Amino acid sequence: MGQANRVPQKYTGIDKGEGLIKEAQEIYSKLQYNTQFYVCDLETAVMERKYDMAVSHAFLLHMHNAKDILQKMKESVLPHGKVICFEPHWIGGMANYYVEDMQQSNVV
Repeated sequence: MGQANRVPQKYTGIDKGEGLIKEAQEIYSKLQYNTQFYVCDLETAVMERKYDMAVSHAFLLHMHNAKDILQKMKESVLPHGKVICFEPHWIGGMANYYVEDMQQSNVV
């Protein structure tokens, strides 16, 4: 597809932390991306089905209702859209820990 036919991409960020949203706005204001940022609690937000992709990073592990959040993410993407979640695993997080004569899994 030629450059003239490309649809401009937009990044939308959501966080209930006003400071985090402000920081993101400052960072992205120096870049040439089309962005929107909202201070919003995803647990109570009403999501519209309008995104190609919904992404979370190290977020679901902090939620008591991760399945509900995943459902909201699913409802926010267009048909055939993607939901991508990056969540750390304790083995990866503990990979650099060493305690003499102990199994790594016992350190946690």
